[in-house]
Amino acid sequence: MKQWVARILRLLIVVAVVAVLVLGARALIVRKKAQLAKAPRYDVGPMPVYVVAAKQGTLLEKRDYLAVVEPIRIANISARLTATVEEVLCDEGDVVHSGEVLIRLDGREIGDDIASVQAQIEQARADLASNESTVASLVKSVAYWDREAKRDASLAEKGDIAGAQAEATADKANTFQGNLDAAKSKSTAIKHLIESLNQKKAQLQTRLGYCTICSPYDGLLTSRLVDPGDLASPGKTLIVAEDRSQLKLAFDVPQQDLPRVRE
Repeated sequence: MKQWVARILRLLIVVAVVAVLVLGARALIVRKKAQLAKAPRYDVGPMPVYVVAAKQGTLLEKRDYLAVVEPIRIANISARLTATVEEVLCDEGDVVHSGEVLIRLDGREIGDDIASVQAQIEQARADLASNESTVASLVKSVAYWDREAKRDASLAEKGDIAGAQAEATADKANTFQGNLDAAKSKSTAIKHLIESLNQKKAQLQTRLGYCTICSPYDGLLTSRLVDPGDLASPGKTLIVAEDRSQLKLAFDVPQQDLPRVRE
């Protein structure tokens, strides 16, 4: 009997615990529903829309860059040959004009070479004139001996003169013909020599022209880097001239903007 009473008590205790848990859970659910009921309801609000009337025109995209104002042309003037600076005819800040002489280099050695070549040309022309006279004389001699050789050959065939005499006359004609050919070859060689000397003279005159350095255009001298007695050489800047008749803006474009920059 006592055992049955103990079992009933345990069962009642379990039922009571379960009932308490159920009631507690229900209370929590009711309170959560009440909190959810008080929360603001989720809803998508109206989106603001801005309306603009479409019109035809050109769409411009602008970019701002920091630029530097530069002259349209800048000339770093240097010499075309190595020579001593003889005279400087300008200074920084001078306004110069196209073709104006700025610097003179020492060209005396080149001038001496030109004079030497000119003397060789004159000598070659004299030799050519003398040889042409020889050619003219030999032409007459060859014509004379050709006639004599033909005459003696005809007489030898008839038996009027010995064959040896006809052969001697023919040899004489051949000798003069050989001398004429040699003289003509000499004239050709002298003409080629004169042509070569004239080309050399022209090259020297061009080099002598390089000894006079002129302004390439109208502009302003912004830098003078040479004095008389200095050694000028190709690639060594002597004077800087700027053409400021027009100006330009120089600026760097960032790499990320390059695809947007076009004509």
